[in-house]
Amino acid sequence: MPGGKNTNKSGLKFEDQIKKLFFNKEMENGDDYMIGDKKFKFYMKRALHKYLVKNDMYNFDDWDHHKEPDFALIDENKEKLFLFELKFQAHSGSCDEKIRGANSLRREYKEDLYPKLKNVHLCYLGNTGRETHDTSPYGFGIKKLKIPLRQNQENDIPFFFAEKADTRYRRFEIKRKGKEVHWLPIPYQYKIDVDAIEKWILSRLQLF
Repeated sequence: MPGGKNTNKSGLKFEDQIKKLFFNKEMENGDDYMIGDKKFKFYMKRALHKYLVKNDMYNFDDWDHHKEPDFALIDENKEKLFLFELKFQAHSGSCDEKIRGANSLRREYKEDLYPKLKNVHLCYLGNTGRETHDTSPYGFGIKKLKIPLRQNQENDIPFFFAEKADTRYRRFEIKRKGKEVHWLPIPYQYKIDVDAIEKWILSRLQLF
């Protein structure tokens, strides 16, 4: 999808929906999140980095950078970190390429930035689309991304798709320099499989 202003406007609406559906709209940085009897701390964006720095888990000797995951859960022992990257796009764009670098991103978290963490797990949540033979009118074209998605799955980096919850749509305006304004239909409301995501989290806790 187009970058900059359009990305922020459309992506944030999607991000707000996912937060409400999965984490609860009232969740704030540092709040507890429970899955059964397992307790986690919830963080968004730069708040995660500040928390890890405060707890002496940041590698100051390596490159000076902090990551800002959309959402994160860290277990109460401060050993296992779960990262949630939300990717919304109306059509082919930079999100496609970011997915291809998923394993490198996870390794940067674990090996360079926060090596004191025992495990770092990463997953993606993105909007699925209505595919044609070669692309998708909105959302990620699964056919085009089948190799990156499969590779990430083999590296234990799942992609959970948010699907449209009903028949309502909203108009998304695409502006391109020197071209006419183009409108795309974007689902008004999404739904996600929270049980599947939580089962994945719990399965990672049991492995190590």
